[in-house]
Amino acid sequence: MDVNKYINKCGLYIYRLLKLDTESYGHNVKSSIKKINMIHGNELEEYARQFWLRQIKRSVFIFLSAIIILSFIIISNKTSNKSIVIERDSYGGEEKEYLFDIARDDFRSTINIYIPAVLYSDEMLEIIIADISSKLEESLIGDNDNLENIVTDLCMSEDTEYEGISIRWSTSNYDRVSRTGTVFNEDIRVPTQVFIKADILYEEIIKEIEYKAIICPKAYTEEEIIEDKIRKNIEDLINEDLESIYVEVPQSIDDIDISEKSSKHSSKYIIVLLFLLAIPLLYLKEIEALKTKVKSRNRQLLKEYSNFINKLVLLLGAGMNVKSSIHKMVEKKPNQRNYLYEELTITVNELNAGISENVAYYNFGRRIGMPTYLKISTLIIQNVKLGSKGLLQQLEQEEVWAFEQRKEYAKKLGEEAGTKLLFPMIIQMLIVMIIIMIPALLNFNV
Repeated sequence: MDVNKYINKCGLYIYRLLKLDTESYGHNVKSSIKKINMIHGNELEEYARQFWLRQIKRSVFIFLSAIIILSFIIISNKTSNKSIVIERDSYGGEEKEYLFDIARDDFRSTINIYIPAVLYSDEMLEIIIADISSKLEESLIGDNDNLENIVTDLCMSEDTEYEGISIRWSTSNYDRVSRTGTVFNEDIRVPTQVFIKADILYEEIIKEIEYKAIICPKAYTEEEIIEDKIRKNIEDLINEDLESIYVEVPQSIDDIDISEKSSKHSSKYIIVLLFLLAIPLLYLKEIEALKTKVKSRNRQLLKEYSNFINKLVLLLGAGMNVKSSIHKMVEKKPNQRNYLYEELTITVNELNAGISENVAYYNFGRRIGMPTYLKISTLIIQNVKLGSKGLLQQLEQEEVWAFEQRKEYAKKLGEEAGTKLLFPMIIQMLIVMIIIMIPALLNFNV
């Protein structure tokens, strides 16, 4: 099955359905494309059509991808018969709290389950305790020769090489040996006997606590009975194998649905949401790119206006008419892309094709769409209709005005550049201040 073919058909259908070639936003995009690429007629229509088809096909592809991912998530959540797999904390770690959604046709609730960390087996624990005990005395001595001749601090580390197993130290005389192994022997005159005790701790193995409690029965509701029953069932499953890292919790107990209340599932839906969010963002990115290109074009045309008037005045003053002047300018157009000269080239082509000067100059001003160029095209059209009398004087006045506008525009660009440089200058100033102040503060011991 050719997926791309169906996506193309779908994109073409949406394009026709939304009437993007006739709506106002379609005209805005078409106008931007026309200004940037200097195309007209059928070529412009086809370019705009392909632009919208690209946006629609990409959006359709992203939308279908999101739907497929969402379908897989829903199917995996609803039809999977596998157990829920949750992970315990490692040896000596803390209890983990997990929330489970339980549901039946007539009610829905959430229960919390606390899962203890992974436990060592009895056999492994015996081996570990024996290994720690054999090395403990040697570790305790530290820099001393032996326990009968303690002159420096003892090494009473609470940590061991086994995860989850620690040592609790205590002494019979804390005035001589602290709990951390510090030896206080500056004021003693004769050797003093101190008993040091090390308790190897692991969960509840050596910890003895006696509880006395009187529990009165509670009148449970049906929902509380079900919650307690589910909780006990899950806790029994958890405590069956405390040596295992993973615990499998069934998705149903006595027709009660169970699901883990976790952020794992929600993260899957976030992926789908991000896919859908990408559709308008990519569209806005393309539209913004078009607007940026149009702004760049307008800036270039504004900068070129003064030069254009200046050249036109020079050529008219040399005895040439408007048509010949424009031909002359086009012949000496710059090598790099210049929107003004591209528009002038189109005007020359129209004149060569037999279009009247009035229409060609009118089209020139309308295509550019800026007030200054509309003004100059109007002056030229009046010159063609009424004769050349007074045109040169009007253009000379326009030249002076255009030059002033060019200076104002250059001044504005300079101010913008200065504003952009302000932040780097502040950073440089701070760096210089730091370089000067730090040695000064260090010398004054501040």
